[in-house]
Amino acid sequence: MRGARAMKSAQAVDDQTIDVFLDDFLTARIGTDILTSQYLALTGPGSTNTAIDPLCDPVRIIRTAAIDATQLCKLHFGRSPPIDVSDASQVRFPFISQYLNYIVFELLKNSVRAVTERHSLADLDNHPVRVLVCGDESTVAIRFLTM
Repeated sequence: MRGARAMKSAQAVDDQTIDVFLDDFLTARIGTDILTSQYLALTGPGSTNTAIDPLCDPVRIIRTAAIDATQLCKLHFGRSPPIDVSDASQVRFPFISQYLNYIVFELLKNSVRAVTERHSLADLDNHPVRVLVCGDESTVAIRFLTM
């Protein structure tokens, strides 16, 4: 990130060029990682047939990410707001679990940091980060709410 800022301040590149480069770079990285995960899943000893979990449980993954985000927040700030996860429909869907975990962890990490920085220690329990998971056969929705 420092390199991008230095290039921007030197007016060597603009924001759009940096955005396009980073989007392309991250897309290529994710694609390579998915192909590698799939290869290892197919060829590794005692492995499954695919990196895709056909019955991915988003609530389980969110609860695991919530524990990790809470621990990280407590490590940096000495405190953390509670995280409430609600399962409205017990939905399962085919997805790569490690990517859902990564996405949810980043969102929770940002949410608990924002709530922790905004509210006092005495008031932190009154401002939980809420996550609602719902869906049907064709759609899954995960909603994050901070107050």
